[in-house]
Amino acid sequence: FAAGMTGGDVFLYDPDKRLESRLNRETVVELPLNTEAERRCRRLIETHLDLTGSRVAARILSNWTAERAHWVHLRGREVVAREAAETDNSPDARSA
Repeated sequence: FAAGMTGGDVFLYDPDKRLESRLNRETVVELPLNTEAERRCRRLIETHLDLTGSRVAARILSNWTAERAHWVHLRGREVVAREAAETDNSPDARSA
């Protein structure tokens, strides 16, 4: 999964923990579902539910406290590297 991914974010539902053996780690980085990422992921699921009436989305949202542990946040390595370089070159980083 994610072969050739250079940008953007993926929020992947992986309750059976099958992603590990299928993930192309050369192109993506797995990140923690921190506060901002969790908010974005949940908002996407809510929008999906609103647009489709998905029973799966409804079930996930109704049990979010437990279900959030099944979500994986992936970002393209190029984006992560570029953001790190921008942070390192920011005025605050240079004055530290």
